Amino acid sequence: MIHRFFYILLRSYVKLAFRIYFRRWQVFHQNKEAEKGSIIFSSNHQNAFIDPLAILMSQNKIPVFLTQAAIFSASPVLRKLFKFLFMLPIYRKRDGIKSVSKNNEILLECQNFLLKGRHPIGIFSEGSHGLKRNIRPLQKGMVRLAFETLEQNPELDLKIVPVGLNYSSHFNFQSELLVVFGNPIEIKPYYELALKNKSEATKLLLGVIKNRMMELVIHIPNDEQYDEIAEQWFENKNKGSNLYSNLLADKKLIVQLTANETIDLKSINEKSPRDFKNLRRILFFPFWIYGYINNLIPTLFIRWFLNKYVKDPHFTSSMKFVLGTFVVPIIYAFQSVAIYFLTSNGNIALVYFLSLPLFSLFYFRCLR
Repeated sequence: MIHRFFYILLRSYVKLAFRIYFRRWQVFHQNKEAEKGSIIFSSNHQNAFIDPLAILMSQNKIPVFLTQAAIFSASPVLRKLFKFLFMLPIYRKRDGIKSVSKNNEILLECQNFLLKGRHPIGIFSEGSHGLKRNIRPLQKGMVRLAFETLEQNPELDLKIVPVGLNYSSHFNFQSELLVVFGNPIEIKPYYELALKNKSEATKLLLGVIKNRMMELVIHIPNDEQYDEIAEQWFENKNKGSNLYSNLLADKKLIVQLTANETIDLKSINEKSPRDFKNLRRILFFPFWIYGYINNLIPTLFIRWFLNKYVKDPHFTSSMKFVLGTFVVPIIYAFQSVAIYFLTSNGNIALVYFLSLPLFSLFYFRCLR
């Protein structure tokens, strides 16, 4: 109970930070009513540990996420933290044969969660993260987990829910995020086939899952035309107010670009709203200066940290989010202490500290 209480408390704080970090964050369920029973979330993986947070914050359940084992070996403190966050290590061949054998214990633990139906299992079924906007080949572990769980209870209402994570930018603060939960896939029919031919059932189910996931994201075929099509899409993507409608329109655009069709881009793209940022900066000049000066130290610190310690671009956005959520408030607190020593007035320092989040949000969202 204590674990769950502090977890929900932390989740509430992080969810608030999530709303601040993304300029727009939209969640769409294709069939929310069917997301019942025991659930395995099968998601694409593009943005390190922002991805599990996106799934966690976009629905009410508390998933247990299978995560690369390498991050668990960093320190005992991190291992305890990840366990607290309902994360379990999954080992790959590169971790060694002895390590891979530990997956059997992890899968048994996941089966218990599914059999009880209390926690969904979150799996990034491509097996690794990648910045390209497509669905890569899926790993078999998810299907193995599903079939072995039904071996324990063939009557279990077990479903795989495909999830599509769509970022307007993989790196930038104040970008946009669309999370799409697809139609749940019932596992029983495939399990019945697996009793006769497990290999065929596995292949069939993986194909269905991949096709469903491709429906939920921008999927640009990974061939010699990828870079060209990705560039054309990015320059002409839909900029309407509804992110899910934009996704549907952009998917049609990519089909046409892939087929080398002549496209009247003006006719298919909703016009983006006019940007009055320069006018807002003039009208709210004192607020712009206030936001700029008071966020100079946090901005420089995050930039320094990323340049020094983050070598893998997949982790850029994740580290920006972590630093913004947990370190920037500490910097704000030190700045407030400095104001107190300068003014010898606790009320001024307190008002200054409380003003920072509000004015900073206005600055980054409307003026920067």
